[in-house]
Amino acid sequence: MNADTPAITVVIEWENVLLSGDARSEMMLQRLAQQICSLDRSVEVVVVCDPAGVGVTALETLLTQHLGRADAAPFGWRLVTAPGAHYYEFKNRGAAEARAPLIVLIDSDVIPEEGWLAALVELFADPAVHVVAGHSYIDAKGLYSRAMALGWFFPRRSEIPTRHDRGTHFFANNVAFRTELLRAHPFLCATDGATRGACVALAKELGRQGIRIWVTTAAQVSHPPPNGLRHFLVRAVADGRDEMLQWCQVGERRRSKPPLPVFRRYFKVSRRAFRSITRHRHTVSLGLEQVPLACAIIGVFYGLACVSALATWVAPEPMSRRFRI
Repeated sequence: MNADTPAITVVIEWENVLLSGDARSEMMLQRLAQQICSLDRSVEVVVVCDPAGVGVTALETLLTQHLGRADAAPFGWRLVTAPGAHYYEFKNRGAAEARAPLIVLIDSDVIPEEGWLAALVELFADPAVHVVAGHSYIDAKGLYSRAMALGWFFPRRSEIPTRHDRGTHFFANNVAFRTELLRAHPFLCATDGATRGACVALAKELGRQGIRIWVTTAAQVSHPPPNGLRHFLVRAVADGRDEMLQWCQVGERRRSKPPLPVFRRYFKVSRRAFRSITRHRHTVSLGLEQVPLACAIIGVFYGLACVSALATWVAPEPMSRRFRI
């Protein structure tokens, strides 16, 4: 590595912030700036956005406020515009723009805990390590968010300060790659109408290639639950649609038999969520009297997802054109 090359590129998508609100993104930038300053390696930040969805001038002002002037240090920040692109495309574009041998992906709506950045990159001291996933959990600060923290697909916040394990998946909001690996294996942006799940597909591809994913609980970030009723409803519908579209990738399968495996999956997921709420409610300070309502919230979410899956099986094309989230 020469003197003009940063050691780490942090890539931030600037789409989720449109749903979560500015407060979380500002906190994320504050925490990120603090951790960059405490790291003994040079870091560049690449922020990728669709100029049609955000005010570019306002975003540049925000980045300057929290990260300093873009040209004030050898490795400052860059704002990259990607018109018409979305979440995973932003991440691929950030990887293409990266100048460092390591890429850290973080979302605009997560808040990293202390030591997150150092913990995420330290395992790369071993040249055999190519992917390191952090630990993402739902920020539980009320009944609704506590229900989602226990019942949604994110794990609960880890109380184990440092544990490194081999994993089979990662969340795209908190993961690091060797740059050449991510460029060779980019996120496959869906062409079938699905909008989430590319991280699952990439994890499976890496597994087939014999590339191990390491997971560390020392690199934790808090993720918000769906923000408001509309986001809750759209996210549930999109979840069911994407699950069915993935199941129907082989066209003959959809026409030949009912999608019972998908419905069985939602039954199992709901049962597991209810069990998690009753058994682990104390971990997020959920009162016993709040358990029925928490189960109802999760039941509505997965019930909507199941109905959406059925609607997608019946009419995949109309469903694939809607609920882009």
